[in-house]
Amino acid sequence: MYFSPFGGQAFGWINSRVLAATGNAQKAQGWCPAYLDTEGDGKIDPAVDRRININGYGVVVNPVDNSVWFATTGPTPGHLVRMTLGSNPPKTCMAEVYEPPFNNPKMPGVFAFAPRGIDVDRDGVIWTALSGSSQLASFDRRKCKVLNGPTATGQHCPEGWTLYTS
Repeated sequence: MYFSPFGGQAFGWINSRVLAATGNAQKAQGWCPAYLDTEGDGKIDPAVDRRININGYGVVVNPVDNSVWFATTGPTPGHLVRMTLGSNPPKTCMAEVYEPPFNNPKMPGVFAFAPRGIDVDRDGVIWTALSGSSQLASFDRRKCKVLNGPTATGQHCPEGWTLYTS
């Protein structure tokens, strides 16, 4: 079970299987801070890399790679956060952030915002309702050319988004 507190820069979990088997709440719990790998070196250095808020409005585990995804409505345009635990959480946790296209020069005239609720399909594509712009959206990370580093600003992967307007 994953959770993130309002305004939090971390998320936590309780492994119910470990808790049931051992009765040890401390052994069954864990947490990860949300750091972006702003250097793009595959490691998190708290002195260099940027910590972000998660504020998860929903949480889902991607069955393809076991990454944990959160939807966050604000600040506008909101974003999806992808977290990986790594081999030794909390030291090896990494975050990626993806904002819906909002006044993005690569998608002129598109103002998609406020992801609320989240789900994932068997191919690992993330689905969310954009409550601010009244759209259904899918996000396919496999379409992104940049995943981390200094140019991974949130608006760096408009090609990953597909918007459905009623």
